[in-house]
Amino acid sequence: MTSLNIDRIVAFTTNRVYAGEVGDDIAQIGSGGLSGRGVEAVTRFDPRDGKNKVWAVDGTGAIIVDVDGDEVETWASAVSNDGTGTLPQGCGLIANYRGSVYLARQPLNPSAWYKSRSLNPLDWGFANDPLATAPVAGAGFDGGEVGDAINALIPFSDDYLIFGCASSLYVLEGDPNFGGAVTIISPKTGILGARAFVFDEYGTLYFVGSSGLFKMPRGSFTPEPLSHGKIDELVGRLNPETLEIEMGYDEVDQVVHCFLRPADGTTVGEHVIYEVRADAFRTDKYPLVVGPTAVTTPSGSSDPEDRRVWLGGSDGYIRRFDSDTVNDDGSAGAEAMECVVRFPAIEAEGGVRQIMLNELMAFGATGNDPVTWNIYAGFSPEEVNQQTTPARTGTWFDDGQPDGFQTPQRVRARGGAIQYEITQNALDDTFSFERFIMFMDMETGGIQRRRRASS
Repeated sequence: MTSLNIDRIVAFTTNRVYAGEVGDDIAQIGSGGLSGRGVEAVTRFDPRDGKNKVWAVDGTGAIIVDVDGDEVETWASAVSNDGTGTLPQGCGLIANYRGSVYLARQPLNPSAWYKSRSLNPLDWGFANDPLATAPVAGAGFDGGEVGDAINALIPFSDDYLIFGCASSLYVLEGDPNFGGAVTIISPKTGILGARAFVFDEYGTLYFVGSSGLFKMPRGSFTPEPLSHGKIDELVGRLNPETLEIEMGYDEVDQVVHCFLRPADGTTVGEHVIYEVRADAFRTDKYPLVVGPTAVTTPSGSSDPEDRRVWLGGSDGYIRRFDSDTVNDDGSAGAEAMECVVRFPAIEAEGGVRQIMLNELMAFGATGNDPVTWNIYAGFSPEEVNQQTTPARTGTWFDDGQPDGFQTPQRVRARGGAIQYEITQNALDDTFSFERFIMFMDMETGGIQRRRRASS
């Protein structure tokens, strides 16, 4: 799935192409050419008629989609009939950079890349005149070569094209026809897929690498780790052979979405959300049919809600996030959104002594619906993270105190680690916390001792 720069969505399935206006239904406009999996696409003008069209590849084929004319044609045939040279075959990656189309990731030559003639995606006549705008084949390029399998093509402003590789990062600076050079910028950090990157509104690049989530601000070539020490268990050891990794950026909430969909098609994925303003992580899950199988963010609509992340599902629907909706869509109508917020566990320094939680206080926003609070206690943070039965439980914002300050709750929970959780799972219900306070004694709980099992 891809979005045009104006008002259209284009979606790909097995040998079919669909299109429609943002916010409206989509319909099939053509067929043939692609397998429907791993499709990468860009919007480029066609030199034959000057119209913007969608140019798409998936490693098995390459097509040109005329959305206005409801037509689909084979890219290689268009090159043979109206262009020059031969289209590089079997490429699975595509990008726009400095007026040219770049292709990469051939099955038997995964480090190869190719550049079309400037302003002409139908001209692949390498070394043909005029040489100042001629197509370029990356193999044997005088300005340097990429020494790793290319997983992603990432235009990083108008001056740099990043080759996101399996275990490294390379960058092409400038134009290959005018002294451009390929250099390595990270020999250890790679990118785990063609769609495992996204930009925010400031041009900051976020990507899922071999050891977690990273960012590179515009103009920088130093990957900055974001997830290290925070959510390593989930994103620190991802396997791109078993996961389909997609990313999206939501400018309304200012969050980076890392969609981690199991490739088996039967397992529900656990997705990661990075909140830019809070520098914090949370996780989310969707029904299996929601996927997402593809992600895009339309940019042409005047409605900010239409410029949020759109998700293509395996059931044929395209969905987006909605700030005003408080229930999920279900097969039988509205379904409650299950919300679980589990805060990091607290433990005494060194984890040697027990701590005592004595009292809870909460301050909420106006209009809150009831939420359930739970307290978990155990020997260690890892142990309480795995617990499903709370040591203490209660409610906030019930009928007696729906808003603002809540009556303090006596708790009396003891352990080497204490964890606080709030949950809500009811139709039409919402909540917002201003803050909560836990009154704890960190030193008088005694030394931790685990009782021996009796025989």
